Amino acid sequence: MSDIIHPLLPTAYNQNYLHLMVVNPTTMYAYWEISERTIAAVTRHYSTTWNHMPKIIRIYENEADFSSIPQDGAKYSDIQVLDATSWYFHELTPSRSYTADFGTLNIYGHFIPLIRSNRITTPRNSVLKHAYPDAENQTFTTQPWITPSTTTEHTSPYPQFSTYTVYQPKEGVIA
Repeated sequence: MSDIIHPLLPTAYNQNYLHLMVVNPTTMYAYWEISERTIAAVTRHYSTTWNHMPKIIRIYENEADFSSIPQDGAKYSDIQVLDATSWYFHELTPSRSYTADFGTLNIYGHFIPLIRSNRITTPRNSVLKHAYPDAENQTFTTQPWITPSTTTEHTSPYPQFSTYTVYQPKEGVIA
């Protein structure tokens, strides 16, 4: 067997991004990267080192049908993430829209956003009562599609069929 050398994936791409992903109705996962250029600009502007700056993820919560741009008075939470590049956020509200900013604090304690995430919406964690009024009293059973009494004869008008193409029978060819 030959020794094939596979290149390693890079640990960073030197780009700015912040991505949110839904895990379940009350949890989301975020991962991010801040480019060297952004770090240099911020540290030069604030005359300090990146290690001395607080790293904050600000999570904005909106109703599920709102835009990804946080409105004035939008509910938010700040989480100090230190030098992490990913984080799980727990105890979210189901059926809500979330957006996040990665940023830092200036010397006055004001949040300075550096990058913004995509918008996610957490799913509901219960059945809509007005859509299924009897859902809480209903039991669901699994029924097999084919039982011993079910026939497996062709019922399609096309004897030759694939999920991509319907083949017309050719004259003189028996399927």
